[in-house]
Amino acid sequence: MTKPAAKVFITRKEADRYWADVIANYLTRASESKLEVVVATDARKGTRWRKWIKKNLREASVLLFLQTHDTTNWDWCVYEAGLFTDLAGDRTKDIVCLLGKDQRPLGPLLDLVPVKPETQDVMEFLVQLLCRPEQLGLDGALRPDLEKNEEALELYAVGIQQAMLREQRHETSYQHDGFVVKVPGAVSRNAIHEESLVRPLPGGSMALFGMRAQWSGSWKVLTDKPQWNDSGLRDELSEAIAVASRDGGRPEPIRAIYEGPLGEIYRSIVSDVVENPGGETEVTVLFVRDNGWNLNRIEAPFDALLTSLGLATRIRYEVVERYLPDQDVDVSGAHKAGRLKALVSRRKLGAPKEFASKLFAHYLEIQKGATAIGPNSEDGLIRAFKGSEVDEVNALWEDWYKTEERFGDLVNGDFSESDLDEVERCLREWRINSKKYMAIAVDRYTQEVRRLMLDEGSHSSPKSASAAPGGRLDDVGPGSTRAD
Repeated sequence: MTKPAAKVFITRKEADRYWADVIANYLTRASESKLEVVVATDARKGTRWRKWIKKNLREASVLLFLQTHDTTNWDWCVYEAGLFTDLAGDRTKDIVCLLGKDQRPLGPLLDLVPVKPETQDVMEFLVQLLCRPEQLGLDGALRPDLEKNEEALELYAVGIQQAMLREQRHETSYQHDGFVVKVPGAVSRNAIHEESLVRPLPGGSMALFGMRAQWSGSWKVLTDKPQWNDSGLRDELSEAIAVASRDGGRPEPIRAIYEGPLGEIYRSIVSDVVENPGGETEVTVLFVRDNGWNLNRIEAPFDALLTSLGLATRIRYEVVERYLPDQDVDVSGAHKAGRLKALVSRRKLGAPKEFASKLFAHYLEIQKGATAIGPNSEDGLIRAFKGSEVDEVNALWEDWYKTEERFGDLVNGDFSESDLDEVERCLREWRINSKKYMAIAVDRYTQEVRRLMLDEGSHSSPKSASAAPGGRLDDVGPGSTRAD
């Protein structure tokens, strides 16, 4: 797993916890995970918070001061900004103010040029941060190509701008898109040639795939990015295109998903195959938006319920079923021990620790994606359940996080090949846990939908509650607590 090249720290008020996480998610995606973005709530329970904050402020190259609204108490944020400057020593490190509507920098920060909640302002901020090396103190820029890709740059900028304004998440206009792959006459059994030519659909755009709108080029260049390889989509789709272009074969459905620039999920379909006279085959691939993961406009507390369902579904199929495609397995795994170890070796998925670390990082990234897309707090989630369901769900989530902690301890410690058996046990536990939770959650949501349909006296939607993702560390200031 590639280590991020630089770190940015976001300081914010408690009321802006959700929006800070949204901004962090956009910056991570815009940098293609080359930038690590840290928010104070990233710390886990039990962490020595003062030591944790000092460590991350010392390592950060830039501090983002998120100021979206008026409040009288900015002690904690100003404290973090001052500590950031003190820890920099002789090195000059930037503090960037991200302002909300009608905001101006606080007194101590008045001499800093702020970023206003305007698309052009945010685009210029992204160019300085990602397309130039100076602000992060690097030898080379993280994303020099992004400056020329105006569609993608504006997409990220609008998302961040709307978070600064505390508005709903920017909705991408993509509902479906795709491309055409020109495959040479000679095709192997399970993959297309890396130099197969890719071009956009007629009237379409390649911006969804991180390219310029009318980009065309090789399959290798298009798919040589984490979102294609981490999910296994590159291999699955390459095989499907190969099968479709060889004797009119019918490929298996593609299980891997494609994650768009803002975290939206797409399912890919081989939709059309045309044989050219010269022996080449042109295969059309469509990417259709999966709106089941777009949950942030649903009423509370069922927004949190559906976010959790999307989260559990993705983890089950992208993390568990991808490597342990069993349907019913005893949690002990005694009769199938060593399956994961054999799979890692057979597929040449890397050294044991590298594989486990990458898998755990993907798990955490799915969680972070859910946080940026919809409310994901445990407190908000529990409000969606009734009676005995509350205790049962609480127990399931407690077991879930115990497994997560065990997995995290494994990848952060001295990891050997034999530890893959323990990772396998973690995956089996998550499979059983997610099945139980999804059965309860789907049933609960179905009941609520029926209730709303039968409630003829209700003609208006309840006001959505303000929701923010739960953190693992209570926010504490230099003297007491972070307060608005």
